[in-house]
Amino acid sequence: MGIKLITARVKHPQTNGKVEKFFDCYNMHRDDFESLDDFVYWYNNVRFHESLDTKWYLQTPEDAFWSRLPVEVRVGPAAKLFDEVLGDER
Repeated sequence: MGIKLITARVKHPQTNGKVEKFFDCYNMHRDDFESLDDFVYWYNNVRFHESLDTKWYLQTPEDAFWSRLPVEVRVGPAAKLFDEVLGDER
């Protein structure tokens, strides 16, 4: 699959920064959530990420993902359904 395991020292942000940041955030906010799944949803879909390289300042990872997709990909399924529903009436 081309996946390579890279080990890093504990508390060494130069090699493990994203994981360290995640756990720092989790430790700070874990009492606000009933489950790890709730926290992960908030972390990925609600919380703004300043480090995302986007045209707009402060986006969630989900917003950044969808904004980078071509318009045809974002509206393609809806346009196809629209054509199927209205196709018979035209």
